[in-house]
Amino acid sequence: MTELASSITRLRRGQYTDVIGAGGGTALLMFAERLPDTYWFKTYLILAAPSLSVSFSKITNIILSECNIIYDMLRESQYERSILRSLKLLRKNPLASQASIEKLEQAYLDVSIKCIENKIFKLDKMKSD
Repeated sequence: MTELASSITRLRRGQYTDVIGAGGGTALLMFAERLPDTYWFKTYLILAAPSLSVSFSKITNIILSECNIIYDMLRESQYERSILRSLKLLRKNPLASQASIEKLEQAYLDVSIKCIENKIFKLDKMKSD
């Protein structure tokens, strides 16, 4: 399911970057058309528009992927803080049993260990490629 979601996200991001690239190239051509013929760089703008539109697309793709990485990291840390805050409040609650609290803390530790193992696996995979 996560693979499907990530491919959909990649597809959406790719569509946005394509639109930005095409729009940037079109805007550059429109700007060049409005220039008088006496300007020496009008021809260069028209000739460079396709290459610049691809460059706009690639740069936008890089920026969006970095923003998505930062967003995912912030969301993950927010979830962790929320869980820790909830566990802290649960410890103060006199109605909560100690066994329940320990069970939830153990589940949190298990998830943390799995996350670290996944990060190590991804690092090993990146190093082997």
